[in-house]
Amino acid sequence: MRYDDYVTIINNVEISKSLKEFIQKNSYQFSDNELVYFVYKYGKDYNSKIELLNWMSTIVESVETRSIIVTALEYLTKAKELFMKYEEDYVYDLHIQDLDYPGDNEHYLSRTFKGAMDRIDAYFKYYKDIELKETNQTRYSVTKRSIKDYTSFKDFDNDEVGKCQLGPGKTAQTFDYWALRNYGANEDGTDNDPIWKDVESIEINYPNFVKDYSLISFSNFWIKKTFGLVVPLSSDSTPQSELYILPISKEIYTVAQETQTSEKNVFGFHQHIEHADVSCVNIDEVDEFTKECYELLKKVVKNQLSK
Repeated sequence: MRYDDYVTIINNVEISKSLKEFIQKNSYQFSDNELVYFVYKYGKDYNSKIELLNWMSTIVESVETRSIIVTALEYLTKAKELFMKYEEDYVYDLHIQDLDYPGDNEHYLSRTFKGAMDRIDAYFKYYKDIELKETNQTRYSVTKRSIKDYTSFKDFDNDEVGKCQLGPGKTAQTFDYWALRNYGANEDGTDNDPIWKDVESIEINYPNFVKDYSLISFSNFWIKKTFGLVVPLSSDSTPQSELYILPISKEIYTVAQETQTSEKNVFGFHQHIEHADVSCVNIDEVDEFTKECYELLKKVVKNQLSK
């Protein structure tokens, strides 16, 4: 693959700013297989993923990589087709959420996918008097559910057959259809799942652009920007695709203060965050609480890891 083509792909996936800057500064190159993973997971939206994958199929040389691209394209297109298909005894469960107000969870049922989209317009029209508007933090998910054997609310929660995620402007991010991935046919959801086998299980060899004990921020489609501390792994640990992060919050700050005089443990707050979702942060550019909590966490973690 030509380097110019490589740069085009990197510029069109939603990986972190810090990772993109490292790639540019150091001319770091991921493998073609790794790029397929990035496009599939971090493409800007559904249409962008399809467009990029189709284009990649014409420029990669590896037969293996082309095969992976075919798997991804076949799944994405078939999943959308089955998800959108109207069927008796199925409903579409629309979930509206604003990342700025995570406590607000609105759900609406429709018989068709179009009906679910129409409900979004009706939702904002209904609440226009309180100036409720779609923002860049608005997220939608639509779950297709079978109600064929519905007898109770418990059945409803267990009858999900597929899901679509959308951003502002009803822009589809991805479509999933679980039968295509053989979900429910095996214990852990990975056996005979072509997407897991060919795409999601690709191991990413991330460069070391995030240092231990760094102040970072992380975010993705469903997670609003959050600050955190990078906890170092042991020296004999195998390199991981995810970082061990302690997110900064009032709750962890309270526990960190108590940890200094008791056996309370801040590690219960940890999250595993993929490198591609993480950006390095200049401590001089954050608010005072974030600075104070970060310094306290760093002190507590260093003390506990030294024992």
